[in-house]
Amino acid sequence: MFSQKPLTISQAKAQLQFNEWYGNKEKYVILDTETTGLDTNAEIVDIAVISMSGDVLLHTFVKPIDPIPVDASVIHGITDKMVVNAPSWLDVLPQLYDVIKDKVVLIYNDQFDMRMMFQSLKRYKDTNTFQQYYDALHACYSDCVMRTYALLKGFDRWVKLEYACGYKTEHRALGDCMATLKVIQNSFNPKFTQAHYDELKLYHEQIAAANDPFASDGKPIDISDEDS
Repeated sequence: MFSQKPLTISQAKAQLQFNEWYGNKEKYVILDTETTGLDTNAEIVDIAVISMSGDVLLHTFVKPIDPIPVDASVIHGITDKMVVNAPSWLDVLPQLYDVIKDKVVLIYNDQFDMRMMFQSLKRYKDTNTFQQYYDALHACYSDCVMRTYALLKGFDRWVKLEYACGYKTEHRALGDCMATLKVIQNSFNPKFTQAHYDELKLYHEQIAAANDPFASDGKPIDISDEDS
């Protein structure tokens, strides 16, 4: 049935997901951020959004409320001097919403970036527009490229973006958006269709049934070799 080792069901689902993302580009955008750190007080200092064709829809530094720690600057190279005249996160949000509304937002590590967007907004919880933007972010849909890539490759753990895209990145929002797009492009396989998935699913079901001694009416069945 298969000329090579068949995909697992998880791998097949991931392949269909990549095919959906790149095959229906108009429905998706790619987002990435850089931040002041990883903890619960970290804020966004750089954000970019691109289309699935690589067009830049939004790219700006963001001025955080707190200074950028040196250890964060070492990673992405962004300093307080570089963001001194940048808009605040509250000022960026209307522009961001305009480019992600009605889209599914693809992010390499969506749990982290979505947390950072909400976390940065909570620093402005006493402003008049806080609830409006909080609700707007909640209405957005995101999907995780990192988890889907790990499933496709059969990895038991997630891998860094640099590994997935195949080259060293500069840890900047726009560059990482482009790297995420590269992961999606490289994972796109239009030859694998829903029909292939259905065939694969049936194959795995048959294998599971053949190895299940209780597969027939709840009674043990003989699956030994008749010639033995």
